Amino acid sequence: MTDVKQASLRAYNVGFGDCMLLRLTYTDDTERNVLIDFGSSQLPRGAPATRMADIAADIKTITHGHLDMVVATHRHSDHISGFGRADTGDIIEALEPEVVVQPWTEDPHLKPDARQPIADDRPAAHLALARTLTDMDSFARGAR
Repeated sequence: MTDVKQASLRAYNVGFGDCMLLRLTYTDDTERNVLIDFGSSQLPRGAPATRMADIAADIKTITHGHLDMVVATHRHSDHISGFGRADTGDIIEALEPEVVVQPWTEDPHLKPDARQPIADDRPAAHLALARTLTDMDSFARGAR
């Protein structure tokens, strides 16, 4: 069994949102890369419109083109919006994460086989969130 000899956590400035890359190096010199969240609902002041795509490209470089795991801590757009965008989600999906961990629904009354996290009779703003969450689900299926 190998032990972790080094851990690093890179926190990306995505503005209002979260995106972190955890890198573990083991005593046998193998590495594991875990992307934790990938979203923003407002970029930092002065950041280029390509900020999230630039971050996705940096993640690709740092991980040598492979992610071991993607974790979505919760289903808010400022944590998952980057997964659903064509310019960024495609880059992350191409890193072929071996495991994608997603939270389940905020609506405990949904059936176990529900395809979105909220019921169809919710207000339009809730349904917009559901579309974002469906994008995350699609990303996870594609990565799998």
